[in-house]
Amino acid sequence: MRTIAEGGRDAFYTGPLAKDMVACLKKHGSLLTLEDFAATGSSWVEPISTDFAGTEVLELPPNGQGLTVLIALNILNHFGLKSLDPNGSARRHIEIEAVKLAWELRNRHIADPDFADIPLDHLLSLKTSAKLAAMISQTSCLDIRAALPSSDTVYLTVVDRNRMAVSFINSIYWSFGSGLVTPETGIAFQNRGSGFVTTPGHPNCIGPAKRPLHTIIPAMTRKDGRIGMSFGVMGGNYQPMGHVTVLANRLIYGMDPQEALDFPRCSPESGNIRCESTIPPEVLRDLAALGHGIVPADDPLGGGQIIDLSYQNGILWGGSDPRKDGFALGF
Repeated sequence: MRTIAEGGRDAFYTGPLAKDMVACLKKHGSLLTLEDFAATGSSWVEPISTDFAGTEVLELPPNGQGLTVLIALNILNHFGLKSLDPNGSARRHIEIEAVKLAWELRNRHIADPDFADIPLDHLLSLKTSAKLAAMISQTSCLDIRAALPSSDTVYLTVVDRNRMAVSFINSIYWSFGSGLVTPETGIAFQNRGSGFVTTPGHPNCIGPAKRPLHTIIPAMTRKDGRIGMSFGVMGGNYQPMGHVTVLANRLIYGMDPQEALDFPRCSPESGNIRCESTIPPEVLRDLAALGHGIVPADDPLGGGQIIDLSYQNGILWGGSDPRKDGFALGF
């Protein structure tokens, strides 16, 4: 850490630290070289967005899965969520089905944009959302099982006195990433490469210098040209579902930031729905009657933080998810 503090980015991606990492990886059959590390860089990108409940929702573009959230929100725009009980089975069912459909498009299209032509305009169009919404039945559920592994992620958001907002998320994917650490410095290697597929011709097929589909998606909302809310919901494959639920809680049902995060959660997974124990039993019975397999969640689903900029009263309004370590702090 002292080396990085003194030498910055180059101290990590070149020099002794990089040599230590490349040597360690080579012992495990890696093809990565010092040249690959030195060529690593970040990209400045423009967010992608859609309108939901009269508010612009901003997500990062592919290769992240923020597009999944926007597709699901576009589908939900075709349903009158405001008239539904926030914790009722009808609202739950529609959200679950919308996210499942968005997952399907995620797994077909999201990849490294430097290597794939991702049809963003088509995927976010009214025509596409209307077609997808028409596939949702009020009496049965879709058989879509396009899931990804869960992850261990850290999210934070900060807003300063000038209302400069930062929404930041970081993860080495699984709890200990690849499970490999360098012998000299103890640097842990991520395993985001597991987001690739191995199907030749697929946009997200593994290849040289490519970035895989990844799950982490910091987000914001914007209205009248100003950022309204900076937020994120962790949980790997759960993240799109988490964003959709929290946004509906806040923008449609009027919950405050803490209420929106505390709200009982469920998530589709492998043909079933993982459900937290705080979801009412009658809701679970109704969902089961629609064909959803109900599975108790072994662990809390996800975790998140929110800062609402609350321009009307000039305060910052924060919330922190009790499901993970973290808290809301003003100073």
